Amino acid sequence: MIELSVVSPAAPANVRKLVTHAERGCHAAQSLGHPIPVHLNASLNQQPLR
Repeated sequence: MIELSVVSPAAPANVRKLVTHAERGCHAAQSLGHPIPVHLNASLNQQPLR
């Protein structure tokens, strides 16, 4: 769960738009909500690191 507390004189509709936009752009939340396999191929001096 992510909790966000905003203090602003902005209209609630504007804050809601901003929060929605930020949530869609949050890579961490997207990765946790929709996991995909991740594989790491490491190299050292252009040779595979094993």
